[in-house]
Amino acid sequence: MSHSKRLILNVDQSLANHVVQLTNISYKYAARGKHLLTGTSLDVVAGDDSAVAGAMLKDMDTWLPSIKRVDPMPLAVVRVPYAQFEQGSGIYGRLPGTMTQIGSLYLAGEYLHFSSVQGAIRGSELAAEAILRSSTRL
Repeated sequence: MSHSKRLILNVDQSLANHVVQLTNISYKYAARGKHLLTGTSLDVVAGDDSAVAGAMLKDMDTWLPSIKRVDPMPLAVVRVPYAQFEQGSGIYGRLPGTMTQIGSLYLAGEYLHFSSVQGAIRGSELAAEAILRSSTRL
């Protein structure tokens, strides 16, 4: 497997977008001598959970060649529809701002910047700043 505590990111066309060996973060995530590996795909993957897990393992094998030696056993496939909005070319010029046409209504969230936790935090910070600025004018 890997000894890295890092998120391994996709650099090629691949089913997996990123992979993390969680037991490198905390050994408590698995029984002694075992490892817990998670892979995330941003694609909607057709097929039953077994087929999806197999495809992910095959894909991760190119990232972590040593995975073959550990005889991986898929535990679960979790499907989260609409987890992120599509962020194609030119998207950032079309996203809304914090201010609305309604005086005391502000927008906050990832959809203001980019679909991620960081985007949600940034959108919320900007909304809070706008509210604070408007309250000083009262």
